[in-house]
Amino acid sequence: MILKGEVVGITDYGVFIEFDNGYTGLLHISQISKSFIKDLNKYFKIGQCIYTKVLEVNEQQKQYTLSTMDVDYNTGEKFKFYKNGFYTLKKQLPIWVESKLEEYAKEVKN
Repeated sequence: MILKGEVVGITDYGVFIEFDNGYTGLLHISQISKSFIKDLNKYFKIGQCIYTKVLEVNEQQKQYTLSTMDVDYNTGEKFKFYKNGFYTLKKQLPIWVESKLEEYAKEVKN
């Protein structure tokens, strides 16, 4: 589930988010990006509204565990990941090479 909330706190280890439904959540620094983040204040500001993905729900304490690893926190759109990785390029490369070789052969004949 993707929810929009407001940044209410920023620490060295994460960002605290408050939601309209009365829940709060921690967006831990390890759940923000696969890249190293030195200063969360460069990405987030108090009062900023962001989108997050809910990983876990604690109903008793009305808390969420959050992530933005596969969600654009500005738009709420999910990032698309492809399981094939470079396989598609590997499969397509011989076709491209053959096509270019044919073009080259035609140019040489003329």
